[in-house]
Amino acid sequence: MSAVMASHAAYDASTGVRTLLASLLLSDPIHIDASVLSDDVHMRQRMLGLARTAPFAPDLEDTHTDWSDSSSDLRRAFVRWLCRDPIEVHRSPLNVDTAARSFFVQRRKTLDIAAEGDHDPIDMERLTLQCKDEWHGTGRLLVQFPDDPDLAMLYMSVVRDGTDVKLDNLFAFDDPLTGLHRHTPACWESCNVHDEDAPAAAEYINDADEFWSGFDDPAPDTAPAQPTAVATDPAHTPMDGDEDAAIRDIVRGAYTLFRSRQPHNSTESFLELVHSAIAPQ
Repeated sequence: MSAVMASHAAYDASTGVRTLLASLLLSDPIHIDASVLSDDVHMRQRMLGLARTAPFAPDLEDTHTDWSDSSSDLRRAFVRWLCRDPIEVHRSPLNVDTAARSFFVQRRKTLDIAAEGDHDPIDMERLTLQCKDEWHGTGRLLVQFPDDPDLAMLYMSVVRDGTDVKLDNLFAFDDPLTGLHRHTPACWESCNVHDEDAPAAAEYINDADEFWSGFDDPAPDTAPAQPTAVATDPAHTPMDGDEDAAIRDIVRGAYTLFRSRQPHNSTESFLELVHSAIAPQ
């Protein structure tokens, strides 16, 4: 085994997960730093034109707060900004209301424990790190939160990025997931074997960004069009095809990056991700 692969095998995911959870659950008010989000989350937000910072979402006053109040709309908007369809576990679509309720109750509980000061608010013994065979070597795992009979089971999907663990998705289900096993360091044994794809993905995206940065939204043309004396051939107009090329670069870059994280059945999963991103909400 190479030195790189050996170092990945020895990596303890719980350390990175704990740091991520502290950032996600203990910031008051809630704040998500861009540095804790995965490349795929950043890609989705860029492609959808979402804000770089999370929308404001107030915390629950207590775990029994009425979910029908107006503040709940802000919490759902926060989840829509952060989360996508849970295609990594072959479920679709994302239940925004369920995810928001489970997540913000979990935050309230964690903040209350931290305020009391008697126990560790991030108790890794109560969390379950889970994996699937198809994720081996990709650096992905699921964090299952403690069971609550009054709530759907909350999961956090994370991916390894060097020595860090990044948040990739968050979702909740009424019925527990099946086909998972406990994560071990061996699950990440060959993590990053696909990282040579990442620079190629970034190059595609940057090239496309350079092209599109020269365009602004067209202003309405209030003046009547003037007839031209010279007919132009549409097939030879300036920059013909450049728009299509830029779009292909974005898609190709996104797919290359996705493949580096999802090497198994990546084409089908990528198409599901694209569909979930552009489907009407």
